[in-house]
Amino acid sequence: MRDGKEGCVRLLFRVTIFLDSFVDELKESNVPIPDGSPTAVRLFALESKLKAIKTDAKRWSELGPLDRYLKREEIKTGLL
Repeated sequence: MRDGKEGCVRLLFRVTIFLDSFVDELKESNVPIPDGSPTAVRLFALESKLKAIKTDAKRWSELGPLDRYLKREEIKTGLL
């Protein structure tokens, strides 16, 4: 990874595409999602993971060039 900012932008782009397609699917299904249902539980898990990714991306973007280089495997793994 050349730059933490570049990786964060790439990550956000991928997440946005995924969420857009996910929202389109939910709209087309037109089925309510009751609290506590398996779908609601999975959506909550997804939201938690996205928050963790956001936190990691913010932390990675604040790293200096040497630290980004030293943590490149962690960053690459987090972006995939």
